[in-house]
Amino acid sequence: MKDTLAPYRKKRDFTVTPEPAQGGRPGGSALQYVIQKHWASRLHYDLRLEIGRAMKSWAVPKGPSYDPADKRMAVQVEDHPLSYNDFEGQIPAKQYGAGRVIIWDRGYWVPIGDPEEGYRQGRLKFTLHGHKLQGRWTLVRMHGRGDEKQPAWLFIKERDGLEHPASEFDVVQALPDSVASAPPLAVPAPQADAPAKEPPRARLPPTLAPQLATLVEAPPHDAEQWVWELKFDGYRVLAHIASGQVRLVTRNGNDWTSRMPAIARAMAALPLRSGWIDGEVLVLDSKGIPDFQALQNAFDQRSTANLVFYAFDLPYADGRDLRGLPLVERRKMLQAAIEGTTTDEVRFSEAFEAQPGALVLSACRLGFEGIIGKRKNSAYTSHRSTDWIKLKCSHRQEFVIGGYTDPQGSRTGFGSLLLGVHDSKGVLRHAGNVGSGFSEHVLAELLRKLQTLRAEEAPFRLPPTLGRKAHWVEPRLVAEVSFAGWTKEGKVRHAVFRGLRDDKGTRVIPLTPYVCHLLAALPRRNDFVFSSATAAGGCIVIPRNPHHDACAVAGIDALTVHGLRRSFKSLTEWLEIPAGVVAQIMGHKPSATAEKHYTVRPLDLLRVHHERIEAWILEQAGVVFDSKAAPGALRAVV
Repeated sequence: MKDTLAPYRKKRDFTVTPEPAQGGRPGGSALQYVIQKHWASRLHYDLRLEIGRAMKSWAVPKGPSYDPADKRMAVQVEDHPLSYNDFEGQIPAKQYGAGRVIIWDRGYWVPIGDPEEGYRQGRLKFTLHGHKLQGRWTLVRMHGRGDEKQPAWLFIKERDGLEHPASEFDVVQALPDSVASAPPLAVPAPQADAPAKEPPRARLPPTLAPQLATLVEAPPHDAEQWVWELKFDGYRVLAHIASGQVRLVTRNGNDWTSRMPAIARAMAALPLRSGWIDGEVLVLDSKGIPDFQALQNAFDQRSTANLVFYAFDLPYADGRDLRGLPLVERRKMLQAAIEGTTTDEVRFSEAFEAQPGALVLSACRLGFEGIIGKRKNSAYTSHRSTDWIKLKCSHRQEFVIGGYTDPQGSRTGFGSLLLGVHDSKGVLRHAGNVGSGFSEHVLAELLRKLQTLRAEEAPFRLPPTLGRKAHWVEPRLVAEVSFAGWTKEGKVRHAVFRGLRDDKGTRVIPLTPYVCHLLAALPRRNDFVFSSATAAGGCIVIPRNPHHDACAVAGIDALTVHGLRRSFKSLTEWLEIPAGVVAQIMGHKPSATAEKHYTVRPLDLLRVHHERIEAWILEQAGVVFDSKAAPGALRAVV
């Protein structure tokens, strides 16, 4: 049997430190729990749970919190002997963990399920019976954090009626002292699983603030503990139902019932005497995809007959406050209420079982805004929390900078950049503005560059009408911008500046044999591969127009440069080309989920994969290529 206390003993000189070397009595049917407050090099709290004749231990830097939103980091350390539960004192200088230790809390813990199996799986759920900590708690091991010897976990208070917002009660600050002299706690009696409590009766509140989701960059490690829904591009609306009367209220508390009469009638037909239903109002296009522009037009033109309400939560129903129930229970009740009617104006927002990474990709391809994740056991809270998260689709594109506006308020530098794109005829058209994503340094540095490019006239074919003065510039700078989507007028929505593309032309990728063969047959104007008879620099800078002309000659319709890049990306996935190789060829760093550490590959390594891609394309197209033959004419294979 493995001696799990060997690392503990190895780190300590028991002729110097007063800490116990071994010993201690098991708690029997009542497993022991202790938290020791430890003034080491940094103050922290050592959580210890009796598992397998030792105290499994975690260092919690900030200490525990009764707020479920506070997911406290807990770094696992070496097992301690059971006798350590009674240790208080001073660990001498130059000894491991030197500093003062007190017993901050202790008592018993009751695991939910097999504790040793839960520990192996990295998810411990339990009830604490301590002097300071009570109720249900969770320890969850984090993947990819810490190391094998000291893995990182999260110590979280569950919602059981004993939780408190951190702004109202901080147990670490409120109860700082030792409990060593406190009377011993009674051993908790073994209990069978208690039946689920019925939600409390409550008056239906006249107003209700919605729960809001926190934007995250990547899915959580415990994705199976979440419900995943599509993120709709619409208006957040809550429906208040009381005695057959319905009010439809926006996120900001505005009553829009008169603007959505069809939805109000459909809500009144639901089998609910009273309640609050949370959801989103949309307009769907012919493919069933939310169309935000059409939604805005519907309200502007007072033509709201085609609105649809997608319901996803039920905080109150029939005299009961359901907010404390787990999300999955509330959703079951909501689904039963909606499926019991024939209305088409009110629909249930379905959940998906797919992995969130694959789901968000599918949502983006279909044209949705992203996905929403909600913890299965979470309560409904009227504020933004990490129990609801959102992973948004983000378009990312390069835009020509055609001008900028003056700053307002306390802002310095400039207000926003005026963006442009070239259409199929090479004409620069205004594509909207971007006013966020700039640091103070970037504002100052970019303004300096823009001022050297001042122009008297707008570079756009149709200059935008602005409420404040625009300063035009020569369209030489290219900005990389992420944005949520396009309006019907061709303007970007929710744009964020990501940086200037100063690296254009610096990326080197190997030339493949067949392409080299074709280029050798082309007439040459100059030393540039993509030469131009009209550009001042002698080469093509923006490829959209030449690409469009080339596709027209080849008889290929509706293939954009972006579509070509996406096709290439799909092909490389099919051929299982490494993500880092694809990223370097295409000029994009891969996401953290695709490749943890991005490194620049040497040209010879890129060449192997690049030639493999070309060979597969030629094989599928039925092109027989002899690299030793004389160069032939360029031809398109469709």
